[in-house]
Amino acid sequence: MSLYKVSFFVGIFIIIFGFCFALLFDDPYLFRRFGALTTGYAACLVLLQIALENNFEAQKEESKLNDSDELSPVKEKWLRKRNDKKFLFYSQKRMSIALIVASLALLGEIVHGFGDFLVKIFI
Repeated sequence: MSLYKVSFFVGIFIIIFGFCFALLFDDPYLFRRFGALTTGYAACLVLLQIALENNFEAQKEESKLNDSDELSPVKEKWLRKRNDKKFLFYSQKRMSIALIVASLALLGEIVHGFGDFLVKIFI
């Protein structure tokens, strides 16, 4: 399982744990605090996204063809195809971590704003 999926599930676990914690202590406002914690966690995941961006840029520089190299047309075509696949892979990773960060931040803010109402439904 990738680090990105684990990060998402940790954020979901914080929400679920906060809900159970609020029910256990019969305090709906505790759930709101866990919503804020989830939003903070999503903000920390931005660091993971920055690290991914730096890695992507390093890979991009490494994969560039050097103009001074004398490559056969077949090898040059193969290298370009390989590089295109790498760029597509890193672009997908970029979008997945951005989606995770945005989703957790949104979910955290919804819980932070309306979590007490959700807990009051179950109490």
